[in-house]
Order: sequence, then structure tokens, then C-alpha cells
Amino acid sequence: MQVIPAGAKVLDLCCGEGFYDRMYFAERASSVDALDMDGSAIDLAQALNRRRNLRFYKADVAQDNFPDTEYDTILCFSALQQMSRTQLGVLLPKIRAALKAGGFFCGSVSLIPENTLLRTEDEVQAEFAKHFPSVELNCSPWALGVLLPVPGIE
Repeated sequence: MQVIPAGAKVLDLCCGEGFYDRMYFAERASSVDALDMDGSAIDLAQALNRRRNLRFYKADVAQDNFPDTEYDTILCFSALQQMSRTQLGVLLPKIRAALKAGGFFCGSVSLIPENTLLRTEDEVQAEFAKHFPSVELNCSPWALGVLLPVPGIE
């Protein structure tokens, strides 16, 4: 499934320094709005950006307004599990409202014991089902708390 159709309007939440926005998302999308609350990360993202269809914003994704609406795709990777219940309760409806009809929200959640929320697949499914009519989880197993040896590296 392509969650970024060619020519899509994309919103990337918690983008960090924008590596994936520059290297992948902006290549396929007509426009990308990328947000992060870390001003240093946004400063670096803006300094490295050479794409006209990519804009970076310093913003708290739960509290601040999104730069636009009617996004084809909204992305959020490895950040949702770090939010409070209050932040998720504000953010997930905002995401739903900012998606155009037929749009996709795609993200990742690290299911680790240290999470206060979203610790299991069932919890993720239940939380997202409150806000989205269709939720599809693709889960990968992690070896929690174990460093696995890499052949050839000591």
C-alpha cells in the first residue's frame, strides 16, 4: 500500500531534523509540511532543506494548529508512545479532522515496557479505533532489553 500517493499533500508530525522528509517524502509528494517542537531540530532541517515543496515549522503538534488542512497523508513515527493521555486525546482527533476524505494516517509506535501508554497492540488498536473508522496494525517483534550480537562485530 502506498500511503503517499504521487502528488500528495503530506503532514509529518514530530519530524526531527527532517531527514525522511528531505530524502523520501518530498520526492513523492507535491507538498510536505513538517512539524517538530524542538527548535534546534527545525533550524537544522531548514538549513539542510533545498526542496521548494517542503516547509518546516516549530510547533507542538498537540497544542498548535496545523499549517493547513485536507492532507492526503499524515505521518508520525516513533513519537506517539511518548505522549500523555491528554496529548493523545487532543492530537488524534486533530489528525482525523486534518485528513481529507480517503486520506491515510500512518505512523509507528514502539511497544516497550517503559511506555506509560500504548504498551501493547491491543492498547494501540483500542486508542486509535476511538478516532479512526479503520485501523490496521503491522507489528514487528522486538527483542526487548537484549542486545543481539552482530556477526563480525565485537
